[in-house]
Amino acid sequence: MVRIDRRNGLRAGASCPAEHVLERTATELPRAYARWEAVHGTDRAPTEWSPLCPHDGQAVDAVVVTHPRRDDVFLVEPGYDRRTQTLELSVEVDPPVPAVTWVVDGQSVGESPWPYEASWALEPGEHEVWVEVAGERSEAVRFSVRG
Repeated sequence: MVRIDRRNGLRAGASCPAEHVLERTATELPRAYARWEAVHGTDRAPTEWSPLCPHDGQAVDAVVVTHPRRDDVFLVEPGYDRRTQTLELSVEVDPPVPAVTWVVDGQSVGESPWPYEASWALEPGEHEVWVEVAGERSEAVRFSVRG
């Protein structure tokens, strides 16, 4: 199985948002079989990584929320102080900027300088988080909190 970035047909790294990933079966044979593959028309996996979702996880010229991940589910633990139950937020930003603004469910929850991390108090329900940088907005990540 190979992860493909739907936007450009290239390989998708682990940090690629799920809505942009297509998983499919493809062949990956050594170069010695290139002629055989060409003759038989096999479904060869792309060899290049998508610049939007690179192999090493760092997207160039992009802002990507890395935690939480799409469709993550978190739990508010009964019996524990609600003030101590938080979700750690993280993002990759390239090129670096002085600070990012975290937004959860359309409400700004704070500004963070490098390393662009923040905490958000868990609230039961369905939520969306994104980051705003210089008037631009990252893709929203949806997640759930049970409680």
